[in-house]
Amino acid sequence: WAYYVQDAVYSNGAEGVFVMGCNLVAVNRGVAFTSTGTEPQCQVSDTHINAYVKCVDLDQCVQGNIHDNLLYSRNDTTNEVIGVDVSASCLYNRVEGNTFVRTGTSTMIAVRDAGNRTVISGNLVQGATVGIDILAAAQLSRERANRFINCGTDVRDGSSTTARETLIRS
Repeated sequence: WAYYVQDAVYSNGAEGVFVMGCNLVAVNRGVAFTSTGTEPQCQVSDTHINAYVKCVDLDQCVQGNIHDNLLYSRNDTTNEVIGVDVSASCLYNRVEGNTFVRTGTSTMIAVRDAGNRTVISGNLVQGATVGIDILAAAQLSRERANRFINCGTDVRDGSSTTARETLIRS
């Protein structure tokens, strides 16, 4: 576990990172991954991340698998908090089965996607300012079967290549 640190798990150049069953509390960034490896991979599962800035920050990740986590903003921050941030240099990433919760007065984007071939499905998003923000740079993203509860905007889609399927709203 990590408590009150800048980056709980920081990787710059590693071929892969696997984070499972961790508690990362009151951190600026929970998992920050960037790589120059051949097939860089990052998996974060069954982890509880409570962040001031970003829960999971992916950059230059060829295979990311972010699933079954509890990701939420600190209740004592006024920052914009991002649950999972997938940069334009990422390929083949999966964000599935997570629970995202905005607490306090922060603004929150549950998933911000600028990657190539990102699958965002089966997530529960509660109270986010923006549930899923698919940026213009995103290519061939898939958004399906996510559940949104009391979000300002469920999905903001700036990409012309997104495939959107069944949305569940409460």
